Amino acid sequence: MFPRRMSKICSLSRRFRKLCFILLLMVLVNAVLQNLLAHNGTDGRRQDLVDKSFRNLSNGPRAAGPRRKAVVLFSRWRSGSTFMGELLKKAGRGIFYSYEPLYDYGAHVLYEDIEETRMAVEEVKHILRCQFDFGKIEEILRSNPLLREACETSGYCKDVNHTAELCRRSSLHVAKVLRLGLQWARPLLEMEDVEVKLIYLVRDPRAVLSSRARVAWCSTPTCKDVEMVCSLLEDDLLEASLLQEDYPTRFHLIHYDEFCQTPFAALQKLMTFLGLPVTRDQKKILQSKLPSRDPLSIYKNSSAQAQLWRTRTSFTGVVMPVQRWCWTSLQNLGLRMFFSEKNLANLSLPVLLQPGESDDFKLVV
Repeated sequence: MFPRRMSKICSLSRRFRKLCFILLLMVLVNAVLQNLLAHNGTDGRRQDLVDKSFRNLSNGPRAAGPRRKAVVLFSRWRSGSTFMGELLKKAGRGIFYSYEPLYDYGAHVLYEDIEETRMAVEEVKHILRCQFDFGKIEEILRSNPLLREACETSGYCKDVNHTAELCRRSSLHVAKVLRLGLQWARPLLEMEDVEVKLIYLVRDPRAVLSSRARVAWCSTPTCKDVEMVCSLLEDDLLEASLLQEDYPTRFHLIHYDEFCQTPFAALQKLMTFLGLPVTRDQKKILQSKLPSRDPLSIYKNSSAQAQLWRTRTSFTGVVMPVQRWCWTSLQNLGLRMFFSEKNLANLSLPVLLQPGESDDFKLVV
C-alpha cells in the first residue's frame, strides 16, 4: 500500500517529486538502521550468554549434545594399576587423567551398600562429568600432564572452572578407581550424560598380597586380610562375567599376568577395544628390557616384572594362605598352584597354565 501511494504522490508535480525523493531516502535509512540494531542486539545477547557460561563454568550439568567419553580403570592396589594407568594416559594427545579420585577414602575397599559407598560412587560420577572440588585441584595437577601443560601457558593453573573446561574439551577422560567393589561399576556404565568404557584389571592375588605385605599403609582388612581379599576378588570376578555379558562392547577384563606375557598383542587388543591406535609412547613403555625393583617405575620388562614376586615372597606366610582362600579365583584365572618353595622359585615353570594344560588343583590347608 505504502509504495503505491508514494508512487502516486511522486507523479503529481516536480515539487512533490523532490519531496518524494527525500521521504524515500529517510525510509531507506530508517530500515537499514533498524536491521543493524536488531543484528547487533542478537549478537550482543549471544555474546553475553557465552561470557556468562564461561564465568559460570563449573559443576552444573552439561548442556545437551554428544556425550563425553570416559574410560574408567577399576583395579586394586599393587595389581599393576600404575603401569596400566600410564599406558592409558599415553593413548593419545589431549587426554585428561584423574588419578585415584577416591584417594581420601584410604586403603579401604568400599563394597557394602552403605551411605559411604554411595557417596563415593557419586563422587566418581562428578569427576567423570568434569565437576571438580577446588580442594582437589592439587591432586589432579600432580598426575595430569594435560593440566600441567595448560598451567604453563595460562594464569588459570588452579582455577576450578578452567580445569572443568579443560576436562570437557579433552579428547578422552581416563580415571583410575581402586577403592570400589566391581559391582559399583554398574552405576557408572548406566550414566546417561557420559559414555563410559570400563577396564577391570586383575592380578594373581599371591603377587598382590606379597607386594602389600611390604608396605606399612596396607593395614585395613580389605587390604591385607587374606580371607577378606580373596572374598572380594571372588565377588569381583563373578561381577566381571555379568558385566561382560551385559556390556560386551563397553567392558574389558585385563589379566595382568597374561598382559605381561604378551604385552604388545595385549596392548593392541586393549586399544582396539577403545577404538584408538597404539601410540609410539605406549610402545616405548613396553620396550624396556630390564626388571625394576622400583614399584613406581613403569619402564621395566613387563614379563620379568610380573614374576618378580616369586623370588622374594614367603611361601608359608603368603602363598599357602592365599592358595587356601583364593583357590576358586586362582582356578578361574587359569593360574598354576605351587606346592613347594622350589617350584615357586623355578621361573621356567610359568605361573599361567598353558592352553590344554591341566593342573592338579588341590586345596592347601
